[in-house]
Amino acid sequence: MVPARAPMLLDVCCSRMAAILSEDFSAQAQTLDLPLDLLCKILLELPPLPLHYLEQCASGQYEEGFSLAWKSLAECHHNTLLKHGTWKDAYWEAHVQACLNAVTTKLAAPNFDGQIGDLLVPEALVYRIGARNAACCEDSDFTSLKNTIPLLSRYVKSLRLRSVLCSSELLSLFDSAELASLSFLNIKTSTQFGLIINLLARNVRALRRLEFHYCKFFEQDFNTLLGMLKSADVLSDFAITCSSIQVPWASLEMQQFLRSCRSLACVHLVSNRMHTQFTSSIVVELFSLSSLDTLDFADNLLESCFESPTVNQFFINCAVKQLPFTPGLKVLNLKSCFLSSACVQNLVHYLKCLPHLHTLNLSDNPVADEGIKSVACCLQTSLSALMELNVAGCELSWNGLSSLLDSLVSTNHRLRSLSVADNSFGRSGSAVLAKYLQKSAVKELDISEIGLGSLGCSSELASALIQNQTLEHLNISKNRIAFPGAELLHAVISKGQGVLTDINASFNLLNVEAMKRLASALQTKAALGGRMKRLDLLGNPGIPPPGANLFGSFSEGPDAIVLLSSSQFYVPLHDDDP
Repeated sequence: MVPARAPMLLDVCCSRMAAILSEDFSAQAQTLDLPLDLLCKILLELPPLPLHYLEQCASGQYEEGFSLAWKSLAECHHNTLLKHGTWKDAYWEAHVQACLNAVTTKLAAPNFDGQIGDLLVPEALVYRIGARNAACCEDSDFTSLKNTIPLLSRYVKSLRLRSVLCSSELLSLFDSAELASLSFLNIKTSTQFGLIINLLARNVRALRRLEFHYCKFFEQDFNTLLGMLKSADVLSDFAITCSSIQVPWASLEMQQFLRSCRSLACVHLVSNRMHTQFTSSIVVELFSLSSLDTLDFADNLLESCFESPTVNQFFINCAVKQLPFTPGLKVLNLKSCFLSSACVQNLVHYLKCLPHLHTLNLSDNPVADEGIKSVACCLQTSLSALMELNVAGCELSWNGLSSLLDSLVSTNHRLRSLSVADNSFGRSGSAVLAKYLQKSAVKELDISEIGLGSLGCSSELASALIQNQTLEHLNISKNRIAFPGAELLHAVISKGQGVLTDINASFNLLNVEAMKRLASALQTKAALGGRMKRLDLLGNPGIPPPGANLFGSFSEGPDAIVLLSSSQFYVPLHDDDP
């Protein structure tokens, strides 16, 4: 056993000096006269509150040293990232949010009957900032919300508030804050919305991000909110998720809001119960925004919206190139929107007007072969910037897959990520995928749950995977490939000529013999100087008996790359070609 290294005298002195400063600030002036390298070491040892007051005494000196100390504290205490301002801002903002989160449970208790401001900050948080022993805290109380928030609110730029925190008493504590990002959860009453609107009104000029999650909007409240947001000149991110927006008459207010917010770049309207009339109006407005970078409509019922006269006319205008603008959309997410093949065929007219589109997600829609063939035709003439395409769960057959992949190959498309998972291609999809892999530059390929079966693990597919020079991540899980699949993976891992280092082969009916073949492949690759980053084998029945480790160091220790199930479980009967 290697003995622990004794601490250096300099480290001991710095720690002791930091302890003295935490309890007695009479040595402030002398500390600031120390050499810079020594001062920086002491700063890294200080708790947040003594560091805060020492920085005030420094009057702008030693900015780099203080910044490094705040960064260390923010990452250690709150695991936070620098999103805006300084590391000092980030730390105190995270501390205020932690205080609010800590009292949420008390506020939600049905028997709570008191003042929110009188609630005490948990002792652990008070101790962590160094407020228990610091002499500088004699005139400042950091143990209650009503004292903590006013003292620190000027550092807060971002807040996340649950419904129980939306009271006039608490929100008034942030009167001096300039909030740039606000997120609200579970707002269900007009009273709460009234308080929120007042808070937004005080910060509307600085507001850059606004989110509502699990909320219920009423017509008057929604109209008031949108009317006020017309003055949000720098608002760039707007999100409403998992909420109810049953307000068809608010479509005019929403249109006016969207037209007035020229800085709007990201809009997320995810999993909302929206009235069809309301949705149709805003879809056209959002599709028409030239400033928009990201549009997320996932998990909404949009079929009737896409078939409405308003949206249809917009698509017709796209088809005849009568748009007076060039949309700048880069990310479009239409996952689980119940889009039929007819909807997608109309949508393609709009897609052709998007020269900068980088990511397109059409997954979990009944697009079928007819719809995907229209997307394939679109890829041949436009969407040259597309890098990520997701058509998982789109009810495609191998015929539709062939049309899509042929268009990508014929145009030499530089797609980097492709998901065709959860479609019933069967073993026929093997030849189509092999042909695509021979000529594509794809880096991530998801072919999980496509019914490949053991008969789909052909030599052509193995050869294509071995020779491919760009593929880095392969998901072939839930395909019931059994032992023939293990032979395919053995060849790919041991003979691969490219950069494929991440394979997900979970839930594939791989028995112990199959596992042995994969262990052999890893050993061969390691002997040749190669190394996998991850091999996921979870959910397979081939679990070795206790004491027998087929994969050795590959599945043990901090550098383990093989993921294995720890116990036996029920596996459905095998079917080569579902």
